[in-house]
Amino acid sequence: MGSEMCIRDSKTTDAEKIKTPYGEIFGGTNTEGPPCTLNGFTGARNGQIIPEWSLSSEYVKPKKGAELHKVVNGKDTVVAIFDGKHFVEVKGK
Repeated sequence: MGSEMCIRDSKTTDAEKIKTPYGEIFGGTNTEGPPCTLNGFTGARNGQIIPEWSLSSEYVKPKKGAELHKVVNGKDTVVAIFDGKHFVEVKGK
């Protein structure tokens, strides 16, 4: 069984716009499916503990150098890097 996800790796000064996606059992309203476990951590199957955050509906501009990753069957590839205005595709990925 394969799996695929995208990750945005960046820094921000807008921390108040970042939330932990808790489900009802933990006092939240999130109802997303896997890999979200509704407890603030992803359902990692490799023994890692990976916190999960979600951005508010407000736009959060990434900082220059932010990366977009594509993870397919555990293989992580950087597919684009933010140049300050746009995400630019990484060639040769």
